[in-house]
Amino acid sequence: MSLRIATHFHFIREIPMLSSYEVRTSIGAWDGKWIWCVSRFVKPLYKHARTKSKSGSASSSGTGSETPFADKRANGVISEDPDTVARALLQRASKATEPDGAILYCVAVSQICSKHGRITIPPALVLAANGFYALPESMSKTASVSTSLSHRRRGDTASLLPHWPTVRTLAASMAALAKFYAGGWRNVSEGERWWEDALAACEQERLARLVPFVGQGSEEMMAARMGGLTGGLDGVRQLE
Repeated sequence: MSLRIATHFHFIREIPMLSSYEVRTSIGAWDGKWIWCVSRFVKPLYKHARTKSKSGSASSSGTGSETPFADKRANGVISEDPDTVARALLQRASKATEPDGAILYCVAVSQICSKHGRITIPPALVLAANGFYALPESMSKTASVSTSLSHRRRGDTASLLPHWPTVRTLAASMAALAKFYAGGWRNVSEGERWWEDALAACEQERLARLVPFVGQGSEEMMAARMGGLTGGLDGVRQLE
């Protein structure tokens, strides 16, 4: 398996030379071909600064100058013009801080396509085969964390991830796994696609999170656009 990646950087402030910063990365969304990962380059606040922020006196300007931009007309406008998308982001985020008060320097969006030769591997399959699993809504966050730790201590991954025994069987043979990635997954009937079941609990959230990347519309319309950054990236910045 190989990856095809395009990364779009949206610079909001200059990162001072030799200064420390953090990169916070999360999965933004995925469709039938692409995975979008959002990375935030931030300057974390020190403890005394956090205390100051809670009192309402912290500044969002920080060190480093804002990146200038010429056209302020775009504000969440759906456009396939990367420059317009960048301006939409900058207008919204240039004076923004992170929820914890960290100062935002840059937002990078990586658009990733997984391939086996020339064959595209569905993102849901790639995620599920690498241990991603959406917990049902019936499980609270607190319960899910404690359950996860308990199962990990016992080495009982199968109880935590119902699809994991299937993944382990496939991964036992690299040749079998390669064949599955190369198109063997198409032979699995709709009701037995374990990778879709593994992520089914977050399906509505997935569709909602697609909008900043591909714009409004049905998933069929989104797929027809062949991915890309066609939504206003001010929305992308809000994704957790």
